[in-house]
Amino acid sequence: MPGEGKTFCALNLAAVFAYSEKKTVIIGFDMRKPGLNKVLNLNDYEGLSQYYIGKVQLDDIIHTTEQDNLFVIPSGAIPPNPSELISSPKTNELFEELSKRFDVIILDTPPMGVVADPVLLARKSDTLIFLARQNYTIREAFYQTLKHLETEGITNTGVLFNDIQIKKGRKNAKYGYGYGYGYGYGYGYGYGHGYYEEQ
Repeated sequence: MPGEGKTFCALNLAAVFAYSEKKTVIIGFDMRKPGLNKVLNLNDYEGLSQYYIGKVQLDDIIHTTEQDNLFVIPSGAIPPNPSELISSPKTNELFEELSKRFDVIILDTPPMGVVADPVLLARKSDTLIFLARQNYTIREAFYQTLKHLETEGITNTGVLFNDIQIKKGRKNAKYGYGYGYGYGYGYGYGYGHGYYEEQ
């Protein structure tokens, strides 16, 4: 669903891999509502949509960041037919080439339960990570989406919980471990703002 924090978590996951010295690229595959472009201020950059129509080459859309080992491919201009572009042979060519250059490829996609694009990409991915946000994600919609993927034969799935709020301590408990999402570890990921934060 929109608003669960997919771009935020995908970007932080990419930053962690890059910090672990894995050459990592995050791709803005949400070509309908490009959250990655907004977060990283990439709206004026050419990206995936221009690559798909042959306007630019792959090297033209891979951008460096201030963090070592972390690269980004923005979504580019909003096209009229994202699903058609993703289902084209260009997607296989893209992944084949990127797999030669990078250790980790992270796809920031639209919501799974809203459009077909993520299902098309899930068929080409090693692992599909669902994001569920506490007190936000609709349980029945989440369940139905998982069932749909099962019927599609997609089983390489995991779940990432976002925005967990744990009550501080229980009655008579000596210690209370209750830190919500946990910002500010001071590792200095990316653009000089610690972990990437939602806008």
